[in-house]
Amino acid sequence: MWRNLRNQLASVQTYPELSPDLSLRRQVNQELRSRPALPPEQWHHAHWVPPHRPVPLPQEFTMFLYRRLSDYSGLCFGRVYPSDRLCQDLKFPLVCWFDWSMTLCDDLFERYGVDLSETIDESQWNTVNDLFTSLHSQLQTLHGLP
Repeated sequence: MWRNLRNQLASVQTYPELSPDLSLRRQVNQELRSRPALPPEQWHHAHWVPPHRPVPLPQEFTMFLYRRLSDYSGLCFGRVYPSDRLCQDLKFPLVCWFDWSMTLCDDLFERYGVDLSETIDESQWNTVNDLFTSLHSQLQTLHGLP
């Protein structure tokens, strides 16, 4: 009985450390307000096709990540640029639930049928572009994504 009570108390104490920092999320969204809020299709064309990048990323793929990352972070992803740094600019580890990358792996598995949980390395993602390019490359290799 005491063990169960201690576990519940520990859960309550660690909850704030694992949950998103809502005030920081508001602050990041406030900083992004000077940029236009693009819907997914316009955001794709503004950032992920030539002349913005030499090799385009598939629209379905970028729109999928746009929606998922917006859900995880609570950020207006239509205002996010590929050059934005995940940690320094967008504060991703702090504005998302602690397990956002695991949730992303689950969502990618559900959508593409490929388990990336063993190959994803968050430390390799400095920018949004790094994240998108890395995931696309892995899905191309393992799933045949165009």
